[in-house]
Amino acid sequence: MGTQWLASHLAHPRAAAVSAFVGVGVLGGLKTYSAFQVHVFAAVARDAWGMAALIVVVTVLGCLAAGGVALAIAR
Repeated sequence: MGTQWLASHLAHPRAAAVSAFVGVGVLGGLKTYSAFQVHVFAAVARDAWGMAALIVVVTVLGCLAAGGVALAIAR
């Protein structure tokens, strides 16, 4: 809803692209990060430090691998 308002109030030829970037890129990224943070903090709260570390390492390596695959596809 907020991204629709943004697109309708931007007087720019790329208003739809800006709206999509904000809605999917920025807001979607925040949601993903908050889910990651909840999982890590929940593991820490259970004193499962190994699991918390595993979540962090697997997430970071997975993101780097996905970025590498995307870069290879784009080339």
